[in-house]
Amino acid sequence: MTLLVSPAAMTLVVASSSLQYAADWRDIAGRLVKSAKQWLFIARLPLVRRSPTFVVVQRPYLSVGYQTEYLSWIFNRDELIARITGSGATLEREFISGENMQYAGSQEISEGTGFLFRTSTASANGSAT
Repeated sequence: MTLLVSPAAMTLVVASSSLQYAADWRDIAGRLVKSAKQWLFIARLPLVRRSPTFVVVQRPYLSVGYQTEYLSWIFNRDELIARITGSGATLEREFISGENMQYAGSQEISEGTGFLFRTSTASANGSAT
């Protein structure tokens, strides 16, 4: 995944149902923070709360007929938030999308979740500093 914008170029950066497919999600998460002048919204993430972050193989041909399969991260909520806040963002809101899934071998059901972060270049009232 290549980010084609300069650091802090966009007021709002949105990543929806995509971070979980990045091989190096930690690097991409940090780059998303740096690309956002004020806000970063990451949506439709599969999260677990007790298990560490893990990888699953998605086989959409079983449910929707796609003739492919691919790897997907299932994020530990605390690990994901720590990575993003460690890159200079502050968690403002959490959204539950209701896309819950049980994965083979997992001890818990993942929750579809989104987060709105304020980046370090935004003041408390939402305007850039």
